[in-house]
Amino acid sequence: SKLRAAKIGSEVGPASSGVWKCTQDDATKAIASGIASPEDFLVVSGVSVWPKAVSVAQGLQGEVANNRFEPIPKSRVESVWHVLKGQEVLTKMNFVKNVDRANEAWRAAGSDVVGGSREEKTEGIGEGYDEEDDSYVHKTAKKVAELSDDALRCWVATFLLGAPTLGH
Repeated sequence: SKLRAAKIGSEVGPASSGVWKCTQDDATKAIASGIASPEDFLVVSGVSVWPKAVSVAQGLQGEVANNRFEPIPKSRVESVWHVLKGQEVLTKMNFVKNVDRANEAWRAAGSDVVGGSREEKTEGIGEGYDEEDDSYVHKTAKKVAELSDDALRCWVATFLLGAPTLGH
């Protein structure tokens, strides 16, 4: 609300979201004038685009409607931001710490999915496989969530850090 009153930056999404987009100059001005502190800002680099087709649910809201994204309950937004603000610029030295922070933010958002957790399943076809439980990779004892966490770690290590062996 202080940024709005000072006409610094612009709000992203509905007026109740509390998320603002600021340039580096906007953030510097807000900090210099005492309206905000450096801890109030999260630097994000990159862009995501969701095409809006006429016949389907549109944009990011369409992704939510199709269960490809999970909105964070308003009651948990502050705790998620608190965790995310603890991340650092990604380096080979802090790779694991930043991935752990991302998982912590996921849990703070209220997800009941915990990456890396292993529950032994012995029902069904062979040891460690349950054909009734689609949370496991086909014919393995590996959780789909664990596989996706592994894939993300490998992708980040390979394409953002240029160090594929860090992901293993």
